[in-house]
Amino acid sequence: MAYVDLCWGNDCAKCSLDLIGHDAVLSLMLGLADAPLCVACIAQSLGRDLVPFLESAHQNVARLACYRAGWARADKRLASEGPWPEDRMPSTLRMPIADAEEPDESDMDETDIEAALAVLPALEEWDAGDRGCGELALELKLRLRRFEDGQRLLLTSTDRGAPADIPAWCRLTGNALVAVQPPRFLIERRSRSTDSTS
Repeated sequence: MAYVDLCWGNDCAKCSLDLIGHDAVLSLMLGLADAPLCVACIAQSLGRDLVPFLESAHQNVARLACYRAGWARADKRLASEGPWPEDRMPSTLRMPIADAEEPDESDMDETDIEAALAVLPALEEWDAGDRGCGELALELKLRLRRFEDGQRLLLTSTDRGAPADIPAWCRLTGNALVAVQPPRFLIERRSRSTDSTS
């Protein structure tokens, strides 16, 4: 994942700490590729404690092949640069190098979107086409930034990774995935998320 190497050593957009690859992976995953943050600033912006946030993020990254590969690349580079920086990234969260198992592409049962829309209609519908990974997350973040707590977006995404990427993004940002019927995803803005990451 070239983005890992591209971000490495650049400044965190919030605190100016030199970024490492894990920061880049989570920034990309959360739609922060335009202004990547260190994991501490990401956790803080979500109102989460660092270690529980990193454990949750690691579980989500492990489910998604493209992010898992970036995380493993960051692990390898970090290990080659000297002593492991436990204060930045606990070594218990290293990705197994031999982890060739494909992620579960469906971590949420399909639920009836039409029934969910009957209860509370979507404020906006967006057809994202086949946009994937960081591009989709960035646009999703920008769209939901305009929403108030409880308002919903009906997203259509034909990207192959969307059934895994969208639930992971929602879990990490605190937004709610109300209903799923790929390629459609009903997302509700939640107050735990903030403008910097939602």
